[in-house]
Amino acid sequence: MMIPVVLIAFLLSTADSAANVPADTAVLLKNTNGRKGAFKYQKFNCIKFSWKFDDNNDPNARRKNAHPGIEVRAGAGIPMEDGMHTPIVTGFGATIPLKQRLSLSLGLGCWKGSVREVPEKFYDGHLRAFPFLAALRFFFFRKNTIHPYALLGAGYMFCSFEMEDIITIPEIAIDQSVKNGLCFHAGFGIDVPIMRSWGAFTEATYFHREATGITTITDLNFGTRTVEFPVNLSAWIFQVGIRYFIK
Repeated sequence: MMIPVVLIAFLLSTADSAANVPADTAVLLKNTNGRKGAFKYQKFNCIKFSWKFDDNNDPNARRKNAHPGIEVRAGAGIPMEDGMHTPIVTGFGATIPLKQRLSLSLGLGCWKGSVREVPEKFYDGHLRAFPFLAALRFFFFRKNTIHPYALLGAGYMFCSFEMEDIITIPEIAIDQSVKNGLCFHAGFGIDVPIMRSWGAFTEATYFHREATGITTITDLNFGTRTVEFPVNLSAWIFQVGIRYFIK
């Protein structure tokens, strides 16, 4: 009767996923009378498992990140300028994947809010802003349940101010406007997959925009003059939205 004594030597690998690792088996054979026999060598494959978490192996994340998407969003803001009420924020846009954890976001927003009179600044009225924005989104990790990310970007903001009716003498007309210009934004968000082609997300972002307001006074007797004043259009914006992935 042969009694095998098995000595196994295996090789370590640095791969992140399971792999077949070749190794040798040395078998020392003994017989029943105590005499040593010869060594027998046999090659075999040893399966090596990696315990390192790699979210890039998530097929659900790869599938969704490999396709561009379109999105719609809505929310509200907290303005930094005195006299501005909370604006209603809506918008739509598109996302373009660049790398596994990086995507480009393009969007057009619409902010609408009322403004109360502030001495030497605004009269009562309604402010509308239309920011065209581009941003990079970096995803920290991608699991099946949530995909948190940070975003950083810039854009160009178009503004429109509509004054309410005010009482002046017939010879004088007053109008106000806000200059267009560059804006910047940064924030965090969470993307939540719902189905194969649909997902929901929520974002909290800070927009920075220092603008200039213009009061135009038209006097039939003395001509037209303008008065400029600073306007802080910076605001915290909180939004939720739905994203559809284009296959």
